[in-house]
Amino acid sequence: MPTFEIFKKLRENFIEKCVKNIVVFCDLLMHYFSRQVFKSKNDLKLLAFVYLFLRGYGGMKMNAENTIISLKNVCKVFDKSFTAVDDFNLDIKRGEFVTFLGPSGCGKTTTLRMIAGFDMPTSGQILLNGQDISLIPPYKRPINTVFQRYALFTHLNIYKNIAFGLQYKRVDDLTKPLKDKEGKPVLDENGNQLYAKRKLTKEEIRAKVKYALNLVDLEGFEKRAVSTLSGGQQQRIAIARAIVNEPEILLLDEPLGALDLKMRKEMQLELKAMHKKLGITFIYVTHDQEEALTMSDTIVVMSDGEIQQVGTPKEIYDEPKNAFVADFIGESSIFTGTVQKGNKIKFLGASFDSDPADEGKFALNEKVDVVIRPEDVIISAKDKGTVNAKIVSKIFKGMHYEYITMIGKNEMIAQSTKNFEEDSIVGLSVDPENIQIMKKPFTSNYYDGHLTKHCHVSFAGIHASFDVLKLFPGYHLSEEGTLINDKGEERDVEGLQVSVEVGFDDLELSDDPNASDLHGEIINMIYLGDHYEVTVWNQDVDEEFIVNTPDLWNIGDNVSLIIKEGGVEVKLKGGR
Repeated sequence: MPTFEIFKKLRENFIEKCVKNIVVFCDLLMHYFSRQVFKSKNDLKLLAFVYLFLRGYGGMKMNAENTIISLKNVCKVFDKSFTAVDDFNLDIKRGEFVTFLGPSGCGKTTTLRMIAGFDMPTSGQILLNGQDISLIPPYKRPINTVFQRYALFTHLNIYKNIAFGLQYKRVDDLTKPLKDKEGKPVLDENGNQLYAKRKLTKEEIRAKVKYALNLVDLEGFEKRAVSTLSGGQQQRIAIARAIVNEPEILLLDEPLGALDLKMRKEMQLELKAMHKKLGITFIYVTHDQEEALTMSDTIVVMSDGEIQQVGTPKEIYDEPKNAFVADFIGESSIFTGTVQKGNKIKFLGASFDSDPADEGKFALNEKVDVVIRPEDVIISAKDKGTVNAKIVSKIFKGMHYEYITMIGKNEMIAQSTKNFEEDSIVGLSVDPENIQIMKKPFTSNYYDGHLTKHCHVSFAGIHASFDVLKLFPGYHLSEEGTLINDKGEERDVEGLQVSVEVGFDDLELSDDPNASDLHGEIINMIYLGDHYEVTVWNQDVDEEFIVNTPDLWNIGDNVSLIIKEGGVEVKLKGGR
């Protein structure tokens, strides 16, 4: 059959079949033509292009807006005590490039492993095309994974590495529909025809491998040994081996972590280009904010096993939902502010005009987090800005200078193309639309507790003293430490359920393990202009404590928590 006639027939069949099932149709073409028509190397190249173009084009266009995978209330608990992922809810559209971004230990890799099937969720559902796959093993999922360690077979050449999975793959033989004993078609639960299975032909495997190598720009490398490749080339082979099986979803677990900076930047652009060519869903895991901002359609920022924000790179950067996101994405200065009349916000000891779009969103005198990006700070002469500041550091970064300025005890980072001298006094201001204001999630730690026999409060694994007489007016403490009223009647408080509040400023940190009975590990830290907001996790009772401290600590430090005198507030539950 002449090539022109083949394409004429291809076009007619494509129009007829694409609405029903473009993928099945293209598989049939691949099987038929590889056996009967395309014999030369050039024909095989042409076949590979046509086949994969139609698969990608048809699948991408028909399902561009469909949700391919959904995570519903997914939780993962290890050893019955450590919650790695907590109440994770996310819908991912077909063809999206989604990045899970967060610090080490935030649960992003655990979430990826649950999608892949390497870990089972403790609770919740993972839906692929509407079907629950939570308990389906990895090899039965149309999902492939690229790891940071490439896991290539060193005893096989490049061609055999990429073709390895294809040799064991079984596909529907569309020329052999299954029939029952009466000769009737055998259908699946959705009413679709079932077919016998077959191996891929050598021609099919060759065409797929050639296309995959072409996609990663390593055509002609088929006979090369893995040991002769650079780190970047090995990463490309690992990607080629994953995409050659035509997964619906490609998972990438920090795949660029082992590359040098220059190669990493080049691979970021190449991965983005591959995603556009393939049209399949990419789910990428990284702690590198630049990677996430460069490549992603959607970023999922995670911390402590929970989603902090989901949005486009621009939304995440320009409109962070909380201080953690603002601190983690890009450089920023974060301050505690107070909402004032006339759409003003007070911080750094001065009143700034705030964004008109924020008017009415916050209550008068409400405490809020204020985020200022360095590029949004306007540096002027002394007394010409909203506040004056002293330049304590200056770094030339090519396109601009980066300054660290001090306003009293508060530090602000600023960028400018103008050259100012260190130790000079300058004016600082910010345009209202560039002042990002966010609600503070809370300003105190809250716990459930109960009262003890001797009028102490038990919470988070410790006993603490507090002013119990605030809870019981008309009572006083006896010498034995029990409550007695003016009539001499004793009040039994043991076991009463209470709510406990400990302010961020009512806790202190110490590296002395004997300083307190309350201990924990520092798992997060945010700089807020004149102090650090430190999160400490107590593994024994699985409770977190947030502490304001002027001192710089390190993530992973084990510390003692000291509650200041009068730092515990207690309220009775249930009106008792």
